[in-house]
Amino acid sequence: MVIFLGACQPTNDPIQNKSDRCESAEDLVQQIYRDNLKLNTLNEAKVEHYFESNMAQRLNDEIHCKKSQNLCNIDFDIFTDTQDPTTSIHPKLRFDEKAHTVQADFKIGNEAKIIKYEMSEEGCPKIKNIIYTGDYDLDMLLSNPTEQDMHAAADDDDIEISNDASMATVE
Repeated sequence: MVIFLGACQPTNDPIQNKSDRCESAEDLVQQIYRDNLKLNTLNEAKVEHYFESNMAQRLNDEIHCKKSQNLCNIDFDIFTDTQDPTTSIHPKLRFDEKAHTVQADFKIGNEAKIIKYEMSEEGCPKIKNIIYTGDYDLDMLLSNPTEQDMHAAADDDDIEISNDASMATVE
């Protein structure tokens, strides 16, 4: 009589181990609100945990821009769409599997807020974009050049930028 015990051993299959570590899209978004995350307090690893690589890079650039005290693209809390978010928000979350979005509904004071998180469709869920009420989204906001970008472009093109970012002179 032979007893085969190999079936009870943990797998070394990286695909299975990766899926074991994945959080659902709703859990990922819920964690943002549970931990009261703010963009300016996130480190690069945290940004990369929540956001797809392209968006993570752009958000990390935004964080570096803010640390250099330049005019940047984001002047509000990206997770609440407010200037001064309250400390505790408990959104109602709904996942739309077909659209790959998580919708967060909550109130700040008397104002109802709806924020949609577009999620990646492959691999572990990550945030691809955040869509706000009022026809704007995070991707669009981050596409605008910042003061830091203008100075970098000026260095490349021998353009002098005065303190008024709208005034540029060519040397």
